[in-house]
Amino acid sequence: MMTARPALGRLAHGDRDTVPAAGRRESGIAHVVQTRVVLFFKRWAQVAGAAMLVSAGSWLMLGPRYIWFGILHFIAVALLIGRALIPLGAWNLVLGLAVIAAGLLIQDAAFNETPANVIGFVTAKPRAEDYVPLFPWLGVVLIGAGIGRRGSAAATGFPASRKLSTTTRRGCSCCSAFGV
Repeated sequence: MMTARPALGRLAHGDRDTVPAAGRRESGIAHVVQTRVVLFFKRWAQVAGAAMLVSAGSWLMLGPRYIWFGILHFIAVALLIGRALIPLGAWNLVLGLAVIAAGLLIQDAAFNETPANVIGFVTAKPRAEDYVPLFPWLGVVLIGAGIGRRGSAAATGFPASRKLSTTTRRGCSCCSAFGV
């Protein structure tokens, strides 16, 4: 004959049963985070590699006007900076506006020489077919990071925690459309 467990006993057994489930959940979250980091750096390596190929190819084709810091170079650097600053959350909006303002207002001839002109405070545009300096364009990236999921959820009506699309889960990105 089976006797009913007292309420406290049921609670203890219920708690015991949830610990492995919570552990599995935490393990799953850790795996997702690790996978996202791996996918991020895989995408970053693709962009950085493509930037190097553009530099090499443009050097062969254009000589002194080769692309040494163009849009792909900027994206590679902005990906790293933007990822590092994501924890600032909404403060990225303020920082982004400051970066744009600085990029538009500050000019100094000391930044005209390579590699300082990557920063963007130049008085004369460098001789290159494609030039995308960090200032002011990094400001646009930071504003996007500041808006983040909250902004996209408000603008689209989709909840911020919606599932990732198939292409995002597989590590594809908009760069795939450009062959990157």
